[in-house]
Amino acid sequence: MAPLVAPAAAPLLAPAAGDPMQPTETEAAGALNLLTAAGGAGAAGQSMEAAAANSGSAAVGAGTSNLSTAAASATDAIAEAGTSRGNRISVCEHFEDTKKPYRVGEPPPRVMCIYCAENGVTGGINGRVSIMVNHLKACPFTPASVKAAVLPLEYKRNYRFRAHVALAPGMAGAMQAHLFKPMSVARYKELEKDLLNVALSCQFSFNAMQSPSMRAFLLKWVPGLKKTPTRGDLSGTVLQRVFSDTRAAMMKPYECGVYSSMRMDGYKSRAGNKVMGVLAVNVSRMSGKVDLDLRRAADITGVAETADLIFETIDGEIERCVADGLLARPGQEAESRSKLFVLVAIVSDSASCNVAAKRRLRVKYPTLFIVACHAHQLNLLSGNIITHTSMREVTATASLVVAFFLRSTKYMGMLQKLVIALLGKPLKFEKKRDTRWYSHHAMVLRILQLKVPLVQFGNDNFMDADLRHKSNGPSVLDALHSWKFWERLEVLRSLLKPIVVELGIIERRASNLADVSASFGRLYAFYSHTVDATATPVGSTSHAQAAVFSVKASPTTKTLTHQITGSFLKYLQWRYNYFYDAAELTMAHVLDPDRHLRGLLAIAGA
Repeated sequence: MAPLVAPAAAPLLAPAAGDPMQPTETEAAGALNLLTAAGGAGAAGQSMEAAAANSGSAAVGAGTSNLSTAAASATDAIAEAGTSRGNRISVCEHFEDTKKPYRVGEPPPRVMCIYCAENGVTGGINGRVSIMVNHLKACPFTPASVKAAVLPLEYKRNYRFRAHVALAPGMAGAMQAHLFKPMSVARYKELEKDLLNVALSCQFSFNAMQSPSMRAFLLKWVPGLKKTPTRGDLSGTVLQRVFSDTRAAMMKPYECGVYSSMRMDGYKSRAGNKVMGVLAVNVSRMSGKVDLDLRRAADITGVAETADLIFETIDGEIERCVADGLLARPGQEAESRSKLFVLVAIVSDSASCNVAAKRRLRVKYPTLFIVACHAHQLNLLSGNIITHTSMREVTATASLVVAFFLRSTKYMGMLQKLVIALLGKPLKFEKKRDTRWYSHHAMVLRILQLKVPLVQFGNDNFMDADLRHKSNGPSVLDALHSWKFWERLEVLRSLLKPIVVELGIIERRASNLADVSASFGRLYAFYSHTVDATATPVGSTSHAQAAVFSVKASPTTKTLTHQITGSFLKYLQWRYNYFYDAAELTMAHVLDPDRHLRGLLAIAGA
């Protein structure tokens, strides 16, 4: 193969600017095309030197005698074009082909750099064009002129990226999707955290991670996973890391400064242990965002819940926050301004031990707001209605009806068929819970929604002998056919509904003393209006009057409502006077006067 670039001993010089022998761009392009065609003609028997001479003559026109300059210019044009064919022509001349025939299963043919061979270097390199170019760039024996010629050449694997395909940031090419890559350390830590969350949420033992089935499942379906987390990892380092991250996230709101109120309550765990917790409700000074922080949880199973225990728990938590530098001791206002955590209130229910403990806290910390939990107060107020002498029987009967159908698969199935046939959708009973907050109202409301199917069930099975002999069967049939039962259920629902509405408003995370003040006002207004409305005789519009006489046997709906609401107002006024300070609630309402309207607007844009 005849070289297209002059030897290093006689380097070619580019024509000077303005030289009449310098080819134009059109002529150089023609030379490029002719030289490429000459390469194909050489394969048919024509020599490369003759093809280059013909191309140089066609490029510079008739009378041109500097064939070497034209060939060098054409070679430069090929190098600048960067085509694979041009690269092949300008690079291969610097290597010696071993001429070994290629056989399937053998390594690709190797070539030898002529400059390395002249300096006694043995061996060879792969005959791929990109490898030859890189060798010429790095070889210490390659002449400077050759390196300058191959330096602009860039070789990329075409299958890696496609210029016409817009790849998303971080997205690899088509081949990378088929390459096996081990899981990174960050990805593995994320997998450990997710497995810990699954274990805690599904409540399965950490020993499950040692199961051969679990390990085989993870290794098969998680790409790049080399090993599976062990039970020691999840219960040790991973749990500690998640705890540290959670703790750091919980402490982050304190960095901007918060106003906090501590709330204390007792509850039972799923294991049946009695636990007392202290919860901090933090309001950001800057944004007003509300966050929760469980400051403490102690197992008090077998310990008497006394005022001393409550006082020591809350006071100890305050002292611990002061020692940690988060909180200034309540009452030291000058110091509290420089602290991130400002305690403003202590909230708990109105159990006797809590009331006694809060009295001692009020004496020690006179600057704190010591208030009762309004949600518990509403719970007790709903109990005043449910346990009223006129409502005890209907409440017990409603619970009996629900329990009867929930315990009998046969009669529950019969009732569900009637429900779908008459109402067009399935409805199930709501069972009352240990607390009275929503459960009693939900239970009564669902029974009233199922009134038509229940009455039809009683009519269809009135003469059913099996139902008559079943436990509580006769009582259920009598209740379903009793107009008094359905009438008093309506009264009970209408009296409990305002309390349920107020609970929904007061249990919001952002509720405060202004909501408590507004809740008392709305409840008093509703029930006092109900008392006046039920005491007015039919047909009279002059003024409200008390009932003329009390009917003990079977009071009317209006009389019954009047009695219960009158008793409810007395309990409401007593709880307001005993557990709350009117001045504090008034001040809270003045500072936030629009609270009494929130949750009650029914007109858009009002």
